[in-house]
Amino acid sequence: MNWLHSPILAMDTEATGTNVESDRIVTIAIGRSTGPGDWNPIEDSLINPGVPIQEDATKVHGITDEDAAKGSPPAEVLESVHEILTQAAERRVPVVGFNLVYDLTLIDRELRRHCNLSVPDDLIVIDVLVLFRRFDFSTGRRTLEQLAYRNGITFPAHNAAADALASLM
Repeated sequence: MNWLHSPILAMDTEATGTNVESDRIVTIAIGRSTGPGDWNPIEDSLINPGVPIQEDATKVHGITDEDAAKGSPPAEVLESVHEILTQAAERRVPVVGFNLVYDLTLIDRELRRHCNLSVPDDLIVIDVLVLFRRFDFSTGRRTLEQLAYRNGITFPAHNAAADALASLM
């Protein structure tokens, strides 16, 4: 059996900035796929980060402080995320995403900050950015949007749910 027809999780975050040590998650999306064309959202949450969103970050994902103020408390969402990732690790279900080193580090710091938890150590991770850099020999940018464009896919980049789904392509 291969991963193409096995369960896989896809995830993405959007944040208040780009510093994983100090910035906070604003949106997080996690979905499950059991094969090509299958998508089942598990978590798709707006989080109130409790700190201002940097202007540059808002320009990327479009979420303002006013939008985020309507979000859920971080601990509530993060406990659910921790449970999803723990179950994935226990069941050996891979997690796919674009630049997951950033997302998983950000999630880990948020879990530590709000829940005294951490990302499971034995999570299987498939980072699309790593694969893109390793196997795509064309020149140009290495963004999820660019990868999608090269494969004829258009989607609203920098939306956590859309980015998670796009990472499955």
